[in-house]
Amino acid sequence: MKGNSSILSKATMCLLIIGSLVGAGILALPVQIGIAGLVPALIGLVALGTCMLFSGIVLAREVVDSRDDLFHYPTLFGQYLGKAGKWIAIGANALIFHGLLVAYLAGGAAVITRFFGDSSNVTLALVIFFAVMVSVVLCGKRMVHHSNSLLILMMWVLFALIIVISQKHVDAIRYEAVDWKFFPFSLPVILTAYWFHGIIPNVCRHLEWNLKTTVKVMSVAIGIGTLMYIIWTIAAIGAIPLNNSPNSLVNTFHSSLPATVPLQRILGSRTFAIMASLFALAALMTSYISLALGNIGFHEDLFRHVIKTRRREFIFAISFLPSFFIALFFPNAFLKAVNLVGGVGIAVLYGVLPSIIGIIRYKRDKSVWRIVLSCVVLVIFSALLCWQVLVEFGILRPNI
Repeated sequence: MKGNSSILSKATMCLLIIGSLVGAGILALPVQIGIAGLVPALIGLVALGTCMLFSGIVLAREVVDSRDDLFHYPTLFGQYLGKAGKWIAIGANALIFHGLLVAYLAGGAAVITRFFGDSSNVTLALVIFFAVMVSVVLCGKRMVHHSNSLLILMMWVLFALIIVISQKHVDAIRYEAVDWKFFPFSLPVILTAYWFHGIIPNVCRHLEWNLKTTVKVMSVAIGIGTLMYIIWTIAAIGAIPLNNSPNSLVNTFHSSLPATVPLQRILGSRTFAIMASLFALAALMTSYISLALGNIGFHEDLFRHVIKTRRREFIFAISFLPSFFIALFFPNAFLKAVNLVGGVGIAVLYGVLPSIIGIIRYKRDKSVWRIVLSCVVLVIFSALLCWQVLVEFGILRPNI
């Protein structure tokens, strides 16, 4: 029997997904897709956003069918693809969760230290950001959902103010620049920006295993996220020079920094610097909260079936400590981690494998148009994966 979720539950889950979407992804997007140009950026956002929603629906259908509170993707891929698929899922999931947590920790430390103007205290900033985030997550789901909702509302207010203020520095001529050669290099960050799949099991549970409601909530969240991405990208490309400036998109790309950093320097206002820093922190915090929930669920499923333990302290330690120590030793890993996770981990686990599951599932259901759609999405994600593998091995490099 399908559950009837309340409006509050739907709104809470919608905000949780939005927090995952427009968190760190919104900080990284303008830096890379902005270099490709406005038109390629908009095409990439709409196309990959649609593909990621499709793969999310495929996974949500399987989660709802399971109705298992500890169900997560290693179990799912093992059911469809055997032991090989299960271990590919485990490896890719570990890369995604810990890679993104590294990115969020590094980004949080960078925002804090640049706000206070003292880069020597990056370790202290990292430790404080990590301690606050883990404390919130460990306080329980009620605290997590309330904190996430408040952060999202704060982020929306700051987002609106930043857009209004940055419009005074927009130069329309910057919208004419297009670099299709760089366009493929911008796609991994778009995949990362649209990643919310790790919290789908949590969303399905909270919405009482109602697939129709879950799909509606996901669609609304992605629609809102896409609108924010488009507005933010237009504002950032117009306000930040492409190159030939210390605060350019190209220089920010090479420095692996969030887009709020050059905007702060360009506007030169202390008030704007405070708003931009708070916006960036809110974005990173909402992303960390959403990701942490998915990470804990992943390890609970993994340890239940592989290591045969449910000890909470062990699960929490494995969920949080590896990313903390990696970020501690590699504090400038924000964009690099986002690229690696998006182009490889997300492309495999939340693109290629769900498409294969969709083909298998819809063949069984004899749904021809869904089979065709699954095949198209599979080709797109496979091409992105092959491209990023070549990039990671240094065979392909952006010429900027």
